[in-house]
Amino acid sequence: MVNRTKNIVISLLSVVVVIGSVEYFKIWTKENYDTMHCYTRVNPVVDDSKVHKITVNGTISCDVKAQNLQINKKLTKLKAQQQDVTYSYCVNDDSSAEKVIDKVVAYYADQDNELGLSEYCTGSIVQLL
Repeated sequence: MVNRTKNIVISLLSVVVVIGSVEYFKIWTKENYDTMHCYTRVNPVVDDSKVHKITVNGTISCDVKAQNLQINKKLTKLKAQQQDVTYSYCVNDDSSAEKVIDKVVAYYADQDNELGLSEYCTGSIVQLL
């Protein structure tokens, strides 16, 4: 009788662990969908330039919404790492582009190099506070 009860308890705990793992994976995937499919790259626009370009590439599931999310995450992380520097940035959204790749491109620079930033931006320049 003790063996039977022990087996039932182990079986129930195993089922609970498996269901919990599946639910955790579903929630994690929903929250990090853009991170799994999109890859962010940061490069200077020109060598020795203080203006940097953020591009987001990835699989076919890396749509415009996911690209915008990744750019916002990258800018937020940049500001969190260097709190004493004020950055300006702009996001160029080329909705007329045929391909999804590089449809959304962001440029950023510190506040001292905002004039250099203006030549790359088609929209408004925003300060990252």
